[in-house]
Amino acid sequence: MHGDTAHAAEDANEAIQLLTPLEDSWGLVHAEAMLGAIAQAEHRFRNAAEHLTRAATTSELLGFVGQAALHLASLGRVQQRSGDPHAAILTLNRATLAATNSGDLWLAATARLHLARLMRTTGEVDAARSLLEQNDRWYRAAGGGEGALLTRCLLAAVNAQTAGGEGPTQLDDILDEGRRVGDPEVQVYATDALARLASQRGELTHARDLLGAADTIADAASHVVDSSDRVDADQIRTPLGR
Repeated sequence: MHGDTAHAAEDANEAIQLLTPLEDSWGLVHAEAMLGAIAQAEHRFRNAAEHLTRAATTSELLGFVGQAALHLASLGRVQQRSGDPHAAILTLNRATLAATNSGDLWLAATARLHLARLMRTTGEVDAARSLLEQNDRWYRAAGGGEGALLTRCLLAAVNAQTAGGEGPTQLDDILDEGRRVGDPEVQVYATDALARLASQRGELTHARDLLGAADTIADAASHVVDSSDRVDADQIRTPLGR
C-alpha cells in the first residue's frame, strides 16, 4: 500500500516460513498472492505469474472457488501486462466464471473490466464495449464501488473513439472525478481520450499538452498502468510527433 515492496516481500516470505509447518493452506495461498502482487508492482511479471498460478491452483484444489477467482483475475492481468493476450483472455474468462459461480458478482465485474481493457488493446472494440456496458449496468444497480469509475471512463473512451470525435462525451467530468478521488488509471485513460479528441479536431497543441500530462501521470503510476493499455495515446503519438 505504501510502495515499500522490499519489506512487503520480506514479510510475505516470513509468513510462508511460519505457515508451512502449520500446514495452513488458507494462509499460504494468501501469502503466495501477496508475493504475486509485489512482483507485478515491480514488473517481474514471470515471477508474478508463477506465484498467482500457485495461489489459484491451490485455491481450486481446496475448493476455495471465490479465492481462485480472485487470483485468476490477477493472473489474467499479469499475463496481459507480460504480452500474452491469448493466455490472459482464457484466464480472465475462467476468473469471470469462477466468480459468478461463487456468487461474487463484484469480482466478476473486476474480471470483466480487465478483459474489456485487454479487448480494446487487441482491437476488439465491440467486445470491449459490450463488457463495459454490462459492468456499468451492474455497478449502477449496486450503487457504485471499486471499478465503477474506471468502467465509466473506458466506456466513454470507447464511445468517443467509435464516434470519431463527434458529439459530447463525459470524459471531462470523469477526469475531474478521477482527480478528486486520486485514481491515476482514470486520469491517464481519460486524458489520453481527451488528447485523441483534440487531435481529431485539429487542436494539435492542446492534444500534445494533454498527452504530456497523461505521460507524467502514467510514469508515476507504472505499477498499475502499462503503455500497452494506452490505446488512445498510441493512435495519436506518431502524428503529434511524441
